[in-house]
Amino acid sequence: MSDALRDFLAAIGLEHHFNMFLTRGFDEESDIAHLTVDDLRTIGIENSSDIHCILKAAQAYKTSKTHQLFHWLRKNGLLHYYEGFVQSRLTDLNKVASLSLPEDKIYDELEITLPGHQRRFERAVKVLRRRLKQKKESNRVVVTEGWWGFPAYLPKAKYPFLCVQATIRSTSPLISLSRNMEFMVDSGSDVSTLRDDIIQELKLEVIRQVTSCGVFGSQRTNMYRANLTIGDQTLEIEVISSSYDSVGSCILRYFGHEIDAFRHIWYRGQDGSLQPTSHSSSTKGTEPETISVLSEPEAKKVASPYDTRNKKKASPYDMSNKKKASTSRNNSVNENSEEMLGENRIGDDPHELRDMGYRAVPAIDCGSYSQQRTNGMLAVPSCVALGTEINGVEEWMKHENDISENHSHINSK
Repeated sequence: MSDALRDFLAAIGLEHHFNMFLTRGFDEESDIAHLTVDDLRTIGIENSSDIHCILKAAQAYKTSKTHQLFHWLRKNGLLHYYEGFVQSRLTDLNKVASLSLPEDKIYDELEITLPGHQRRFERAVKVLRRRLKQKKESNRVVVTEGWWGFPAYLPKAKYPFLCVQATIRSTSPLISLSRNMEFMVDSGSDVSTLRDDIIQELKLEVIRQVTSCGVFGSQRTNMYRANLTIGDQTLEIEVISSSYDSVGSCILRYFGHEIDAFRHIWYRGQDGSLQPTSHSSSTKGTEPETISVLSEPEAKKVASPYDTRNKKKASPYDMSNKKKASTSRNNSVNENSEEMLGENRIGDDPHELRDMGYRAVPAIDCGSYSQQRTNGMLAVPSCVALGTEINGVEEWMKHENDISENHSHINSK
């Protein structure tokens, strides 16, 4: 591992001291980060400029991946295979931890042929994987903690929703009004919503008009700009009016999440900051770059798997992939240069769902603008897939009637 020491000295133009390091026993890469003035004088370096240069570089030095691999293999009695790892370019311990073992192809490539050494390698990888996971979790910064609950504006909800406490306020520096309130987490929608009375109370700025596509149709509505603070993280967001307050998937993606049966932990994003994105062309003027979780270019790039605009990753239950998907509505949007915002629901052809073992049950679906009784396909408790293709309930009910007529015809025979 003295090659790393040579490279370190060469990078600061002091490679001529290399042999002096070796003769004094400072021959490991791990020694670099711990060098002191006394160590350098012991080595025989007297030039104060050289000492200052070495110490400054040593303080910022990070051990190489090959060095970490070397010591990990040596610690686990597998140092004999170091060259095989290097030749296979498997020098990153994160990649080593991700190996799926046992696997003969991996053993052959790394030339680990002895069964005892293979078992030792498997145990070492398990311990490494657990250690890296614990290290990663210890570095995660908790932003806030949510819960499962029943929002006050959905009094008839049968099952609890994920909820989070957050503060909403106007983006205008002239308006100091704010509201700390409960939001429902709506991961199935790319839209964030606020009740109209709160929008009016906070005097939120209108950005533009959009066409919002709900379960039972579309409706023209205003898009508003607001600042949302979750924990110590503040985002500039875009919201539309609805009968409930919610944060959509475009906000969720800026955070890390851990969810169990009791709580929802929100972590700061992996990069430790919220990266700004540009507003779509329909926003005003030459404003500074800010985070806009619904700006059109960014929304297309990071769309939810259930977003009808994300064709490549669309769910097999997403009606946007069907040949019968509407074109007239999309054409009208293109002509008017409007932005389409969808409240996504899982949907599919009722015949196919029936063939898959789903059964029809009465259900009430709550859209942004109304509640309507319809038939759902029950998969598991609390999971209802609605037939919500272009004409929503009408088309679903037509399918149901067709199925009933076919059954009656068969029974009459």
